[in-house]
Amino acid sequence: MKTRRSVLTLQQTGVARRWKLAVGLSGALALAGCDAWFGASVDDHLRSGVDYYQAGDLNSAAIQFRNVLQEEPEHARARYYLGVTQLQLGELDRARRDLERARDLGYSERNVVPALQQVYAAMGEHRRVLDMEAVEGLDQTDIAHWHYLRGRAAMGENGREQAEAEFRLALRADPGLADARYGQVLLAEAGGDQQATQYWIQRTLAADDNHTGALRSQAILHLRQGRRGDAQDAFDRVIASGGNVQVTDFMRRGLLRLQDGDLDGAAEDASALRSMASEAPWGPYLEGLVQLRRGERRSAQTSMEQAISRTDGFAAPRLFLAAIHGEAGRLDQSEYQLDRYNTINGMDAASSLMRIAIAHGRGNEERAGQLIDRHLEEHPGDQRALAMRRALANGVQAGDGSFVRTALSGLQDDGGGEDIVPERDTGDGDHPRPSREEYDAVVSAINASNYGEALEKVEALAEAYPEDPEVFNLKGGVHIARGEGDAALDAFREVLQRDPENISAIRNIGQLFSQAGREDVTLAFYRQAHENSPGSLEILLELAGLEARRGNDARVEHLVNKAIEDHPEAVRPRMLKARHALFSDDPETALATLEPIEDAHGENPDFQRLRGEALLAAGRPDEAADTFERVRAMNGGGDGILVLHARALVQSERYDDAEQVTRQAIEDAPDAEEPRVLLMRLLSERGDHGAAEEAYQQMIDARGEDRAALREGARVARGAGDLDVAVARVERAHALEPDDSTARDLARAYRANGDGDAARDHLESWVADEGRANVSGATLHLLAQLRAEVDESGATELYEDLIAINPDDVVALNNLAWTLRESEPQRALRLAERAHELAPDAANVRHTLAMALVENGKVSDAITHLESLEGESEGDAPALTLDLAELYVRNDRADDARPLLQRLSETEFDGQERAREALESLP
Repeated sequence: MKTRRSVLTLQQTGVARRWKLAVGLSGALALAGCDAWFGASVDDHLRSGVDYYQAGDLNSAAIQFRNVLQEEPEHARARYYLGVTQLQLGELDRARRDLERARDLGYSERNVVPALQQVYAAMGEHRRVLDMEAVEGLDQTDIAHWHYLRGRAAMGENGREQAEAEFRLALRADPGLADARYGQVLLAEAGGDQQATQYWIQRTLAADDNHTGALRSQAILHLRQGRRGDAQDAFDRVIASGGNVQVTDFMRRGLLRLQDGDLDGAAEDASALRSMASEAPWGPYLEGLVQLRRGERRSAQTSMEQAISRTDGFAAPRLFLAAIHGEAGRLDQSEYQLDRYNTINGMDAASSLMRIAIAHGRGNEERAGQLIDRHLEEHPGDQRALAMRRALANGVQAGDGSFVRTALSGLQDDGGGEDIVPERDTGDGDHPRPSREEYDAVVSAINASNYGEALEKVEALAEAYPEDPEVFNLKGGVHIARGEGDAALDAFREVLQRDPENISAIRNIGQLFSQAGREDVTLAFYRQAHENSPGSLEILLELAGLEARRGNDARVEHLVNKAIEDHPEAVRPRMLKARHALFSDDPETALATLEPIEDAHGENPDFQRLRGEALLAAGRPDEAADTFERVRAMNGGGDGILVLHARALVQSERYDDAEQVTRQAIEDAPDAEEPRVLLMRLLSERGDHGAAEEAYQQMIDARGEDRAALREGARVARGAGDLDVAVARVERAHALEPDDSTARDLARAYRANGDGDAARDHLESWVADEGRANVSGATLHLLAQLRAEVDESGATELYEDLIAINPDDVVALNNLAWTLRESEPQRALRLAERAHELAPDAANVRHTLAMALVENGKVSDAITHLESLEGESEGDAPALTLDLAELYVRNDRADDARPLLQRLSETEFDGQERAREALESLP
């Protein structure tokens, strides 16, 4: 879907310079005289320029508008079009000059002022944007964009409250405008709310799937979550979007490519950076990193020196120059660069390690040891420092690549943290192992709580069998038993140096990080383990589970699909994907995922249970019931299989069988809630209200008067027509555990009992006490309905709030459009159009759109909509038909109106008398 794009996203300095050159050359050719335009009039040039502009050929358009101005310098329309063309080309100074001149020449402020606002915004002149006065006559999209730019300007002036107000007004004016939604992304980012950021990114991309700002925000969010692959994909989309491609986009993508080993791709980004920002340090810096990875140290030194020659404020190149000098033995120069680096960045892990390497290179082992101890106090367990300690002990000399490795290690984990997982040990796999008796002796000591003895024995094993990973796994277990977490972590890391795919060590390290409250480190650890061992199914599935718990759905999908691709016969990844699909309300995908291995796992009860759940969710209850019966015959399926079977039988309307299975479930688990609730529902659906009431009393006797029993008891009473009892039960349920759902239940119970005032008063009080921000959209919708039953306009404020929460809320869009159709017809039409875009087949939405068109003077369009609607919606058919008949009358089509009004005058509905009066008034 196309949406209006913000011209604020066109600041591409390099691109703009290339456009300027093209315009200059073409303009020279035009002024020299072109046969096709020799003797053309001012109007010809103007008309041609507008055609070029509308076709997107901005250079040719600019030439034609300049031709007009050469003949008539005071031509206001040509001056305006040249200004907006230059704005699109990124020629901001020229655009500003020509648009201000067009305004002074009296060109329509309705056109000039919004364009000038975009110029000032693009130039970063926030105060000028905020000081501009709005003009009348803008359409809803222009109004929304006006407030969006004001919101961005307010954020630039650190005026968050004003920004919030402006962005809300943007959404109010046009909920379907992508920029209006993107304002909420900017607010969420500024507040550090990742959940809200993700929500509004999705809402923005739903309006414009190519919105550059939202794609960039998505990429940055992925980076913060450690999802490098997803981040790179998002930056690819940013760069391909055709919008505002910034220097930082190429820089970030280049670093990601570098980390993934795509040196050619990173080099391409470095080249692009040199072209886009030739005076900035980014291109040479990234180029230098690529050269370092390729082992081209002399070239890398030249590139890094170019980078620091362009600015003193960017410290990173100095770290790599320090590494290059250190590798070449130029330790004084290395230390000088480190001093400059630390002046800007302070002491971080990478520079701390580099100073250890310098001390080691100078042969000052005592100083190096002191620096290692100090570093490990700040960065406990850092494998790089521990490796340096081993190198000192073993007499390994500096200058063996350690300087460059140390500098590059800061790029490994998206933030300069420690390298958590060691690289694979390249030694052979043949090594002596302890006997079973030696191993069991350690385990026996642990079981007897003789932890000191266990540690002595396992350390002896580690000395005797230094290459056996399981010895170090056992050693880690001993340290855990002794409460020595750091020592345990070191032991498990020793395991991974010998066997990077050792799932026991990986799980143990993950648990240690989790127990220490370092969930982010746990996730980063598993991601790095997966990168080191991409073929390990166990590691991949563990990582997928962690990603799922963090709500990283796209990452989970990628991992599970990779597992299925690499291990097509494995059951666990397919079941994981199927469960995820079911959770996402996509049972067909779940079934398609399970189908290829269905024959091989026909006797697997867990597999068949999952398949049965997918069949039930897909609306195939008969097949689901048969599948659950098979699972029961296998004596498998776990807890809840009887309830699942009963639910399938209820949906198949096999109530007697369902009752039998449900009663068996109650007998097996008398305190369980779900089977008792299901029994009441199936008895009510069967029409056996007495038995349903008896089942309710039995649930109360077994479990007490809890909320679940009371809510279901209210449903039973309502089904039996005893509305007073239904109200009383819901009142008790809400008193026991007041929350949003019971508040709605109680309001509905009051209304069903004919007391709309009580329903409205109750829900008004609930929302006021809880605060609108703390209640669900469902509650606000119900309150809006209750208000509208008394006064249609009373719901307006709530619908505004609902649209601010979700600009794609069709019900709120439609109902607000209906409410505003007479008081704010232009805005109502935009709301109705947006609702129609989202739900083009909904009859009530099309009806609202038709009546909004009427209020905007577009009667013929409204008639077309209503003619297509007549007879489609049974409940609203008379009202729709009456509206159509009255429009026929307004358009002097009495013969078309007469049969409709005749039929309506004989139909009992709220507008019957109106129809009779209209019929009598026909000529």
